[in-house]
Amino acid sequence: MDPNDVSQVQPGAAVLCAGGERLGTVVAAEGNFLEVRAEDDGRSHWLPLEAVADISGDVRLNLDFETARREWKNERPQPYY
Repeated sequence: MDPNDVSQVQPGAAVLCAGGERLGTVVAAEGNFLEVRAEDDGRSHWLPLEAVADISGDVRLNLDFETARREWKNERPQPYY
């Protein structure tokens, strides 16, 4: 995904891992990060936009479930942009 084009990412879209597991729901895409509301704990976490492989309604990551959970940030990254 072009990290400069966050317009394709829609709030409320499902976030799916490379294996098809649902990680959560898009809250926002801003700067270089995707804010995801986690399916299991309901909290926001941030993944870099470079982890996005495809957007076709849902957002599909290029990471498997365990890798995505290990690499996400629990606080808004600084600098955010």
